[in-house]
Amino acid sequence: MAVRITLTRSLASICGLTLAISGLAVPMAVAVPPSNDDIDQSRQAERSTESQIAELEIALAELSSTTENTGIDAQIATEEYLLADDGRLAAEARSTEAAKVAAAARAAVEEARGELGVKARDLYRKGSVPVSGAAPYVAETTFQELATLKHLTRTLTSRTSDVLQSFLGVEAVADMLEAQASQARDEARAAADLAEQRRLEASAALDRANSQEREYTQRRDELIAQLAQQRQTTIELERERQDQLDEQRRERESQVAYARIQEQSREDQLNAASRDAETRPVPRVTTAPRPEITYTPAPVPSTAPAPTTPAPAPTTAAPTTPAPAPTTVAPTPAPRPTTPAPRPTTPAPRPTTPAPRPTTPAPRPTTPAPAPTTPAPKPTPKPTPPPPPPPPASSKAQQALEVAKRYVGVPYVYGGATPSGFDCSGLVMYSYAQVGVKLPRTSGGQYNATARVPVKQLQPGDLIFYAQGGNPNNRIYHVAFYAGNGMRVHAPSPGKRVELVKMYWTNVLPYGGRVK
Repeated sequence: MAVRITLTRSLASICGLTLAISGLAVPMAVAVPPSNDDIDQSRQAERSTESQIAELEIALAELSSTTENTGIDAQIATEEYLLADDGRLAAEARSTEAAKVAAAARAAVEEARGELGVKARDLYRKGSVPVSGAAPYVAETTFQELATLKHLTRTLTSRTSDVLQSFLGVEAVADMLEAQASQARDEARAAADLAEQRRLEASAALDRANSQEREYTQRRDELIAQLAQQRQTTIELERERQDQLDEQRRERESQVAYARIQEQSREDQLNAASRDAETRPVPRVTTAPRPEITYTPAPVPSTAPAPTTPAPAPTTAAPTTPAPAPTTVAPTPAPRPTTPAPRPTTPAPRPTTPAPRPTTPAPRPTTPAPAPTTPAPKPTPKPTPPPPPPPPASSKAQQALEVAKRYVGVPYVYGGATPSGFDCSGLVMYSYAQVGVKLPRTSGGQYNATARVPVKQLQPGDLIFYAQGGNPNNRIYHVAFYAGNGMRVHAPSPGKRVELVKMYWTNVLPYGGRVK
């Protein structure tokens, strides 16, 4: 037993040694480093893939933009058709009314003709004139034939002239009204032809839009599949990625459009302030009228009469010899001068020439202060008041919005204005009609029928209008309800349904509409 175990171990050792020797004999596989050519080829393939991905994404963006523009063209064509159809309806209404008025006028002619016949028969019975003379006026003749009859005044007496003149006037009016009715019929036919032409154009535009939408969907799926292959991902993940890219693109366009709207609003405010400043009366610097200067000369010494008894102004000084000193005896009064102090023989010299006074007083204005050569300014016209603020949002607007929300999910129908299907203006017209507000059929008509309100002041139920470039001078092609909180309710376009979605400001006009 021990010998067998020893032998087995020896064999195992020999086998292990043999394997070890063979392992040393066989060289191990070593990875060969890539050459420069291999690296360049790999980089070129990577760049080619990135370039193809970029080209595919550009193609997707262009396809989306083209499809959107085609849809806008279809909406504009639809608006043109609705306008033409409104014109047709109005022309037909005018034609019908003109025909009624002309028929009434013709009936009045026949009534006047009967009165004239009665007058002619009376004259015949009385023998005033032969009945043959009145025959032309009671027959079925035209006004032109009557006017050319030379024997008009020779046939009828003055008693019948008033009746005749009335008849002639009534028939002239009837002829004029019938001519107007004929013109109205022609206009109605022309309006109908135009409406039919616009309908065909709109239908063709819708067909192009639908075809473009189908091509867009098919081509987009193809491009997304190629992108998924290039990126080595699934088609579903790539489609989600492209949907996000489309959303980001629309959001960028919306932000740019909203900034444009805000800038336009600021410009409008500045222009309004400038117009107000121009029309506001400029305060004039009015100087108070100068008081008329009345010069009162200063009092000058007049040659008033000298005092009759001038104050004694002795020309000779008093005697310098003092009076004798008193003695013990009773003083003897000083001798009174026998000759009084000499009175000045000449009064105190007074100015031989009085103080010079102005020979000519300060000139008093001989003429009043010159009146202004220009006439008194006319009253400045009252400044043009700024545009009135939009009226407050009415409860009817909110009610109309709630009506529109009830139809979310209803399909878009070209020209539709019933719960079975709506177009954009049809949804607005129908919703407001349910709360007692009548609006025109078209988007442009609804814009003109509502009060302007800046988009920053929109309230739920106000209307948002769309035109290419957000320019109201272009055709307004779409209208939506503002639902508040940056949302809108609208019937978007063919193939879609009424929806409550986020606002996008692309092509939105700076001013919405509020029901007056």
